Amino acid sequence: VFEPYPAEYDANIAAVIAAFPGDDAREPVDLETPIEVRGATVVATNFLGNFEIPASQSTFWVADASGTIEVRLDFMQPEGLPMFDVRVGHKIDFDVTQVDQYFGAGQVSAGTNWNLVDVNQDVYIFDVDRELTEADLNQLVRVTGTLEGEPSECGPDTKCWNNFDYGFGTGILRTKSDFAEAGKCLTYVGPMRLFQGTPQFDTINFTWMRVYND
Repeated sequence: VFEPYPAEYDANIAAVIAAFPGDDAREPVDLETPIEVRGATVVATNFLGNFEIPASQSTFWVADASGTIEVRLDFMQPEGLPMFDVRVGHKIDFDVTQVDQYFGAGQVSAGTNWNLVDVNQDVYIFDVDRELTEADLNQLVRVTGTLEGEPSECGPDTKCWNNFDYGFGTGILRTKSDFAEAGKCLTYVGPMRLFQGTPQFDTINFTWMRVYND
């Protein structure tokens, strides 16, 4: 859906955001008192894949009216993962026990009491109509633009267009997809991340990106 969640939709995401450590944090922070999140909507997940434990089980994003947060769990510790498939449109409960930050962006790094409470729920997408800022971190966005020039390498088998013009500003388009080429027009629908304060559209899940043929 393209209408924001009602203001009264409160899954306690704001309390989690308030608990995120600052930029100077070097280690995850264990919470003395777990933060209860109740009825948060899953708005994005990593790819499913063919692994015994899907990447979508350990990396996903949840939201309420106050914002969206990234949940990035340790897939090497399956006892700490949800015991159900995590899918977009699910509503879930859990208790946050550990938080962390990565390049200044807060993350939930551990939780307990995972519970699936509903499915097929509306997911809010911000159809971008203004310049994106740090306040939009993790928001599920839809942007469209053309890849101009040649990309730079920005990780193993990964390329970045550092001046991706989405119509209201510029950001970074980061992808491993072979379909992304200079001159191609594409649409990205996924969480807005940050890299050194710049909006980044990172297609860790290829379904977030559609490339249009000439």
